This record gives sequence, C-alpha cells and structure tokens, in this order.
Amino acid sequence: MLYLHQSNQLERLAQHFAALQRIDPLSPLTHEMVVVQNSGMGRWLSLQTARFNGISANIRYLFPAEMTWELLRAVLSDVPEKDPCAPASLRWRLLTVFLQEPDEWPELNHYLATGAAGAWQLAGQIAKVFDQYLFFRPDWIREWEAGGGAVDDWQVRLWWRVAGAQKLPHWVRLQARFAAAMQQAAHTGSPLPTRISFFSVPVLSPGYVQLLTQVAQYIDIHVYLMNPSIEYWGDIESEKRRRKQSPEAQALTTVGNPLLASWGRQGRDFLDQLLEANAETDDTLFVETDETTLLQQLQADILHLRMPESLPPANHSSIAFHSCHSPLREAEVLYQQLVVLLSKNESLTPADIVIMMPDIDTYAPYLEAVFATADPPLPYSIADGSPRFTQGMLNLCQQLLGLPQTRCDVESVLALLEFEEVREHLAMDEAQVMQCRAWMRAVNVRWGADTRMRDAQGGAVTLEHTWRYGLDRLLLGYALPGTDLFADVLPFNDIEGSLALLLARLQQLLDAVLGLAAWQGQTHPLAVWDQRLRQVLHAVVGETANLSMVWQALDQLKKTVTQADFAEPLAWEIFQAALLEQLDKRSEADGFLGRGITFCALMPMRTVPFRFVGIIGMNDGVFPRRDTRASFDRMGLQVRRGDRLKRDEDRYLFLESVLSAREWLYISYVGQSQQDNSELPPSVLVSELLDYLERCGATRKALITKHRLQEWENTLEAGGNGEALWGGESWQFLPSPDSNY
Repeated sequence: MLYLHQSNQLERLAQHFAALQRIDPLSPLTHEMVVVQNSGMGRWLSLQTARFNGISANIRYLFPAEMTWELLRAVLSDVPEKDPCAPASLRWRLLTVFLQEPDEWPELNHYLATGAAGAWQLAGQIAKVFDQYLFFRPDWIREWEAGGGAVDDWQVRLWWRVAGAQKLPHWVRLQARFAAAMQQAAHTGSPLPTRISFFSVPVLSPGYVQLLTQVAQYIDIHVYLMNPSIEYWGDIESEKRRRKQSPEAQALTTVGNPLLASWGRQGRDFLDQLLEANAETDDTLFVETDETTLLQQLQADILHLRMPESLPPANHSSIAFHSCHSPLREAEVLYQQLVVLLSKNESLTPADIVIMMPDIDTYAPYLEAVFATADPPLPYSIADGSPRFTQGMLNLCQQLLGLPQTRCDVESVLALLEFEEVREHLAMDEAQVMQCRAWMRAVNVRWGADTRMRDAQGGAVTLEHTWRYGLDRLLLGYALPGTDLFADVLPFNDIEGSLALLLARLQQLLDAVLGLAAWQGQTHPLAVWDQRLRQVLHAVVGETANLSMVWQALDQLKKTVTQADFAEPLAWEIFQAALLEQLDKRSEADGFLGRGITFCALMPMRTVPFRFVGIIGMNDGVFPRRDTRASFDRMGLQVRRGDRLKRDEDRYLFLESVLSAREWLYISYVGQSQQDNSELPPSVLVSELLDYLERCGATRKALITKHRLQEWENTLEAGGNGEALWGGESWQFLPSPDSNY
C-alpha cells in the first residue's frame, strides 16, 4: 500500500516516522530502509528518531537511485551490481566511441576537432543528457531501441552504439521486465523488503512514481512529504502568470497565496503525481502556528492559502534583511548579529542556528576568517565545501596536477614549499624556504624547465632564466669559485657549508616536479598514469604522508573505467580532468549538524528546522540558478510536468528554507557597490519576499539594514536610527574588539 503522510512541519513527520518504528517494529535483524536525497537529512532524521524513541538503530539510508537499483536486483537475476548507464560510467563508454570513431559523427565535429580534451568534455555533457532522457523521457529511449528513430538522427545512432546494440541493462529496459517479475515473485515469496519509507523527498521523476505504484501493490511504502499548505493548492497560479491569461481564464484561476503560487510549482507537481497514484493520504499531521510575529504570520498565510494581512509594527522583528558591500562584510555583520542575539536570548544555543548560502566555496573562506579569530568565539562547522579547503593534501595534489598546463613559472613551483607536508618531508623550515626563494631571485629563474619547454611554449629558445640554468649555477657555485665561466655558466658564489644540504633537498623536489612538464601531450594507459603520479607524490611528500584520499580517488577512477570497459590509452588532459573531478567530490554529511553553528550550502532537500535560519549571499543573478541546457538537450524544447528545472527547484528550496525557520529568519546580500556605493538589487526571490512583507504592513526601510563599507565605521543605517529589532527589543550593534569606540 502507498501511504502519503503530509505536514507543514518536518519535526511532526519525524515524530510520526519514529512512532511507526515503535508501534510496528520490524524483526530485530531487518533493516529499516529509508530513502533520502542527501546524507544530511538522514543524519537529522536519526537524531530525531533517537529523541522520540530513545534510540535510533538499524536504519539504512539510501538515495533514490540506490533504492531503485536494489529493488531491480532483488527481483531480477541478471542485474549488475552497478548501473552501467549511470552518467559516470556512460561517459567513458561515449569517450571510447569518440576516440575510436571520430569520423562517424560529423554532426559533432566542431566539438571533437579540439582533440581528446574536447571529446572528454562532450562525453560528459551527453552522458548527463542521456541520463535525463532515461528518467524523464523513457518513451524516447523505447522508441530509439525499437528502431523507430530517424536514421539521420545522431543522438539515436549514438545511443544505439553505446547502449542499445550491447543491450545494456539500463533503467528503462529493466523496468519493463520488473512488473512481470514482481507478479511471479508474489506467488513464490517476495524478495522485497518489508517496507520502504521516503522521507522529505520533494520531487521524483514520473518513472520513479510509477515504480513506487507497482511496488506498493506488494509491500508498504510510506512517503513523508513536507506540504506547505493544508488546503488543496494544485490549481493555483502566480500573479504574474495569471496576468498573462485571458480575462475568461483569469476568472477561473486563483492565486491563493502569492509566495506559494510563485515558489511552489515543483512541490505542487510532485504532490499531484502522488495523488494521481491513489496514495492513501494522512492529513492529520498539520500543525497550527501562532501568529504573533511576522514570520509566523507569513507561514500561517501559506498554511491556510490566504492573501497577506497587515500586522502591528511591533511584530515585525522576526525577519531581518541586511545589505552589505562584500561577502566579507556579510560574514562580519553576521557574527555581530549572532553575538547580540545569543546574549539577548539565553535559551538560544549555537546548535539552534543554521546559515545557508548558494555559493559555499565563495563564502567559506570569509566565514572561516571571521569566526575562527573572533572574540568572543562561537563554535561552528562548515559543511559542503570543496575538499581542497579542508584537506591540504588534496590542494597539494590539485596544484601538482595543474603544473603541466603552466609554464612552470617560479611562483607556481615554489608555492609547493608552502605546504606543511612538503616542508616536513624535505626537513625545511620557514627561514630555509625564504632562502630558496632568495636563490631563485639571485640566479634570475623566471619560467620553463629547460630550452625544450621554452620552445614548446613559444618562448625564446635560450637557457637563461630557466630552472635548469638556475640549478646549474647553484650547483657549480658549491663546486667552483664564482670568478670564471664553466661551460658558459657562471657559478653562484654563495653556496657553502650547510647550505649545500638545503640545495640538495631543493633539487630533490625540483627533479620530481619539473618532470611533470613533459607530461603535457603524452598518452598512456590509466595504469601507467597511476604509477607515475604515485611516484611523484612519494617524491614530493614521502611515503609516510597521509595520501589515503588521493589513493581512494585513483582506485575509484580505475573501478569506473573497468566497469565501462574502457581500454583506450588516456591523454594527460583526460586523466588530469577525471582525477580532479574525483578529488573534488564532496561529502554531504561532513560538518552538517556538527559542532555549534552549521554553515552549509543552500541545496535541495537540505533544509531542516532550526530556531534561527540565516541565508547569506542572496545576490542578484546567483540564486535562483538559470536553466542553462546544452544545445543538443531536447528536453528543453518541450517541457513536461514533472521535469526538474533548476529555477523551479531553487524557488521551492527557498520556500522550504523560509518555512523551516521557527523563530528568526535572517537574509543578507551584497546590496551596495564597493566602487561607488550604488545600490545593487538582491535576488528576485528576496525582492518577492520584501514585496509580500510590505503587503503585511512592514516597510522596506524598517526591514532592511544597510551597513557601511568598513567594520570600524560606527554609523549603521537601520530604519534611520542605527538600531535593529530582534524578539521585540531594540539593541545597538556591539563594536568589534579592535574598534576604538
């Protein structure tokens, strides 16, 4: 049976999920299978389950694709362990075709003519497009494989070449066999799990919903869905869309709540799909909210699908907007706000605070710089950031992989000595690093390993100012007096005593690193590249350094290539790009709901309830994302209901974020130019929210606080009086510890 549990509060859904485990427990050794969209949601649900039941154990969290593949493997006998048409694997299959048969695809010649790197990038884009076709256009795939497509259609021919002719067991092909196999399994004993729960998954493709409908005939499937409104809102339209309709259509169209109509399209379509699947709905989990603050009034308007109404001005303190000049100022202002808010509310703890941002990589360094050195200190953790910001070894590996694309200029090479792992291996301290830099300046090293590299880079074919020339001068300076030329090289006269040991260690590093310059343009099997890179890393940081994440990335790359039956030699550009992508994969669980304040990316299905929800970096053009599609992506030519559009996805994400705030909602953005102090608009979603709040009786002047360019400027524009409102109290911003006022 398919059960749909709806609520406007995620805590209520978690409580109901915990009650199901308590009232109807599975056998002790049976996993409770729960499908979530990211690891962070699974972690939060485990904490909530432990809170309600006293313990959370034996829950297995899966992503939708993992769950689907496990169901297929449980019923069908010849399903491989990994999906052979997953984008990561399909990309290598496409690359094989492009490298072996470049002339067979004249339609793609303008891409493939750029060489192996162009073929790799094209294969990645097409793999993503084909993956979307599998889940959102299965009728196309069936038609192509049945031979109904046009023979002059390159996408049909390419799909048949990489998947159809080999009869790869992809999602569409297996789903056609799944229903028949389920009926047979029902008579012989179902191999399916006892029940499956979907928790806070706001969107699934129509193919997934169809699969759930089939499986729900044999087992219980519980869908726990955040529904912003207790009323039916499947036919509401935004005011903008309504104005575009004819007068007759406008008479039949309702807006309901402007924000829900504008931001909720994705959730509305998914809810309609579940209702059409005849799910048994439970509408008893909705929670009425108090309407004593502006934030609660907004949430209640959405809950009851009504237009905004004015509130007394004293209730407008639960939502605040801050306009700053730069991301750094946003981080500084955020810290000041949190310090005062925590001092005014003793029950509020840093763990009750989440700060989300669309561009975590841009803001993470500024947040680290402000919060790591602030006094008083606030505990915090940063999730979703690029691994290179937290793993120095990964940053070092990425810098090494990028050297063959450079001219091996002196700064790019000597920057390796800034890594602690390199200095420890070479037994260098900071003073010795400065000595190495002084040597390079003295012998005038500029760029290029030797004359061959200079020639290949289009420079003057001279030995002077190359690394080889500089090293020759330094080594000769230790062996000979610096008064006479030796083989047209003037010895550098200041190398003596213990400096010779430092020079030897520097040469050890340079011999390993400068050899990377010759890798550009080379082609080798993956095993050879793997071995060569391991040798370079051992030479640079030693065999005792913690390189486990690099080795894991290399092993995973080899597994993917093996699964895709890729056996072609790899150009250096492809190996480098593939490994860098593997190294940059982010863990969605690390740092989320960790110590103190949670900083994380504003990403789909990540929003969980917090007392204080902050969203920073809401700049114009950054969020919501634009739906940019490849020119050959045909899904953009005819959008169907249920398609995932980035713009609609981000709008619904912003709606979920607003609804997840329990007491305070904080939004900041770069709203003033650093050059001329001119006003910059925020994200269109922030503008829509401000328009709505004005209709509730608030004014933009009272809601938006405009901050000065520098932290030490003690004048603050906030409603014209230098004050901000939190929890019904007015307070002055605290000065920073190093200020003079």
